[in-house]
Amino acid sequence: MANNWYNRLLLSYIPIFIIVPLVLIIIFLLGAAEMTRKETVRANEVFSGQATQSLEYSLRAINEMMNREIISNGFIPFFTKSGNPYIAANEVSRKLNEIKLSNPLIDSLYLYRHQDGVVLGHQSMQTADQFADRAFLTQMLEQPGRTGWSDPRTLGTEGKVVVSLTRTVPLLTGEHGLMVVNVSQSALRDFLRGMIGNEFSFIHLYDSSGTLWFGTESEDLEAVSASVGREISDVESGYTGWRIRSGMLGGSPFRAFAELSDVWIVATMATLAVGLAWLILVSRRHYRPVVSLVRRIRDLSSPETAPEETPPAKDEFTLIESALSKIVQQSAEYRKQQEADIVYKRRHFFHELMEGDRTIEPEEWRKELRRFGMDPAFDETAVGLLEIDKYAAFERSYSGNGKELLRYALTNVIVEIAAMRSVQAWPEWISSQQLGLLFRSKRGGSEQDFEDRLRELCEHMVRWTADNLKFSVTLSIGSRTTSLSELHLSYDDAMEAMKYKSVLGNGRVIGQQDIRSRSEGEVYKGLQMVRGIAQSYRMGEVLWAEQLKEMFDDFRSRIISKDDLINVMNYLIYHLFREMMELPGEIQDIWKDEVVPALNEALERFETVDELYEDVHRLLEENAQKLKLLREGKSNHQVIQEVRRFIEEQASNPNLSLSLIGERFQMSNSYVSRLFKDEFGENFVDYVAKVRIEHAKRLLRDTGESIHHIATTIGYTNYMTFNRVFKKVTATTPSEYRSRH
Repeated sequence: MANNWYNRLLLSYIPIFIIVPLVLIIIFLLGAAEMTRKETVRANEVFSGQATQSLEYSLRAINEMMNREIISNGFIPFFTKSGNPYIAANEVSRKLNEIKLSNPLIDSLYLYRHQDGVVLGHQSMQTADQFADRAFLTQMLEQPGRTGWSDPRTLGTEGKVVVSLTRTVPLLTGEHGLMVVNVSQSALRDFLRGMIGNEFSFIHLYDSSGTLWFGTESEDLEAVSASVGREISDVESGYTGWRIRSGMLGGSPFRAFAELSDVWIVATMATLAVGLAWLILVSRRHYRPVVSLVRRIRDLSSPETAPEETPPAKDEFTLIESALSKIVQQSAEYRKQQEADIVYKRRHFFHELMEGDRTIEPEEWRKELRRFGMDPAFDETAVGLLEIDKYAAFERSYSGNGKELLRYALTNVIVEIAAMRSVQAWPEWISSQQLGLLFRSKRGGSEQDFEDRLRELCEHMVRWTADNLKFSVTLSIGSRTTSLSELHLSYDDAMEAMKYKSVLGNGRVIGQQDIRSRSEGEVYKGLQMVRGIAQSYRMGEVLWAEQLKEMFDDFRSRIISKDDLINVMNYLIYHLFREMMELPGEIQDIWKDEVVPALNEALERFETVDELYEDVHRLLEENAQKLKLLREGKSNHQVIQEVRRFIEEQASNPNLSLSLIGERFQMSNSYVSRLFKDEFGENFVDYVAKVRIEHAKRLLRDTGESIHHIATTIGYTNYMTFNRVFKKVTATTPSEYRSRH
């Protein structure tokens, strides 16, 4: 009977051992081949899209840089021949050279002046008929409305292939001339080669007419044309009209995979044969101990020793099951209770490490981590912080069990991702929104190497969450440490870095290197801009919106914490409140009852600086429209607007006064003063001073005239009076303002 049982056991395993692995291997090979093909196509599509976006971004950056330079009027001295024309041309040429050096894609750039047909480049100045690129310049002059990026062309007599960006100066009228920027084919090829980063892929670039321009695998266009048949993906740029096609070098990867599959099949069959022999050998070796165990169980369960009420067992396994069922049940209950205790103790121990309130000795560290089933050894460690973005929306989207399941998935995935990079991750939820992460590594090495590995790990986690879940996360990383006593400092660094999420944005990794470059005084600059925004808003000038955007653009360009951002916004709300309290009562009521509560609510709920800007701009714009309607509804609105225009026209008149206004508009001085105060919340003298100082600031920035002459020009006969008023309005002297700007 024992031999029959052995034979049945052996014969029942052999078909499973052979058939199931064979079927699985075949399915795996077929599925893997198809998956490899699809993933390769998809990866090429994604890569082509990224390459197109990067190329567009670089060309747009050049375009925006040119627009800024033209708008800043830095080239005007050359076009208008103001001052010394040779000095002006030299300064503009130097600026062109700085622009070229600032962007590696730019091959050359030059300005064309309509007035006399002179071309000024970053290295020379000559007339248009002597200029090497006069054919293209003539074409642009014959088509004045054609601007933007050209198709590939040959530059002059040099034989160099370039694309050119043409902008009119000024941008809207183009009355002064043209600005041309050339980007060479070799620079674009090197740019795209840098994106590929390996020898297995290529990129082909086609112009808007569908003609192949160049490829990254070779500088020989004929060799590139021969490889067109291997293109996999095709993406068109909406900005330039060019097409980027990419593919794989060295033939299809699926063919090599198929060849490799044959080797796998042969190796699998050999392994199955060896496994079958091994199965028989092992079964024979363990046959006698199994029979002995069965006999012993039968002896223990014989009628002489078994209780009468115990039903006879159908086979030996039923007897074993009945004997072990109680042990298993008791062990499961004990294990469940022990796991619950360990989870609580592990979380409590984690919090003690992060808070730093208790000194953890190395021996205690090793003991506790062994109890939790973790390796206590490490050479370097750091603390990270994971935060679920837009948590209010996350709360609304998922039920209680759904949220717990997602949190569980996050903790497990980050442990697996860390393990792939030889880093041990210990995750613990410190709140419903934030997950604390203790990263440990035995590799050692430099601090920068450890930070780079952690950043790569965290970026992988952020990408995985965005690709697989319906929400995003932000990860901050604390400083590296090799001591248990300094773990709380790394935790504090991670908490501090998370404060910069509002400016840096959601769905990203914030490391210590991201905030080390924080410049001093960035908050002070925002505070300086607040007063101008508040005053422009009270006066009903559209300039407030530009100033608000400029302030938020400054926030985005700098790295400031959420706390600093909130402080600046509270300061703005305070100044707006003060300015609005200068206006009539009905406007004050609207501001106090509607706008201020809405602004405070926006300040409490925002996560990123973009969200805050949209809310603040929308609220202020809506209220500005209400103020405009209220002001226009008054009978004296038209009169006071005419007075305002008259003041701006006569600001340079040293005799400008309330008496002059009264005579001009047939009104008493007191009536004009009262109208002005009611409409703008500002007295006549302060408004005139503001208009004059704004004019003075433009002259100080844009001209080299003496300060005494500027004072006289804007209506101040006394230099000391001008200096005192300028400092009162701008908090700086005229000479200091000129040196800064």
